[in-house]
Amino acid sequence: MQFFIDRIKGLSGAGIAGLIVVFAVVGVVLFITGARYINTAPAQCASCHPVITDMWKSSLNHPAEQVTCHECHAGHPELKASPNVLAFIRDTFIPEKYMATTERTEERCTECHNNIASSEKELSKLIKINHKAHLAAPIEQSGLEVNLGCVDCHFNIAHDKAEEQTNRPPMYSCFVSECHQKERNRDRCQKCHYQMLTDSGKIL
Repeated sequence: MQFFIDRIKGLSGAGIAGLIVVFAVVGVVLFITGARYINTAPAQCASCHPVITDMWKSSLNHPAEQVTCHECHAGHPELKASPNVLAFIRDTFIPEKYMATTERTEERCTECHNNIASSEKELSKLIKINHKAHLAAPIEQSGLEVNLGCVDCHFNIAHDKAEEQTNRPPMYSCFVSECHQKERNRDRCQKCHYQMLTDSGKIL
């Protein structure tokens, strides 16, 4: 310890200033790293939402090793015309303002799935879904104008409460209200499915 004290005493004014800058930078980096870990650690979310956290960990479409809570629920900073640069930097490195509202999750969906709104054909070999038609705003249904978003159909996408999890909407949700009522019979299955399925999900 005495060795370091002697070395510091032997530093010039510029050397001391440089040392202070180094300590300051290291301190800021350690603080940001610690604060980011605390604000984004799933264990923090699990302390209040243990059941939902377990659902997310076993999610088929947004598994824990690929997507974490803050990516879907934290506020993402934006630089505006008169930006608060310090606040922007803080919010970029230390995610805050967590929300589970439809508006928040809708924003996050399109950030990762940025081509889905213009997709007219589902990539799956089993189901035909025109995302472009469903996300066109508004859709006219029985004289009413309906604005659909991602979570209107994919409400189970990350926190699936069903016993058999899926990364797709359950079929009954397609028939809610006036949507697809005419197709609700076994003779019209192939309007939405490329292949006929049995009740167990096997291809006929």
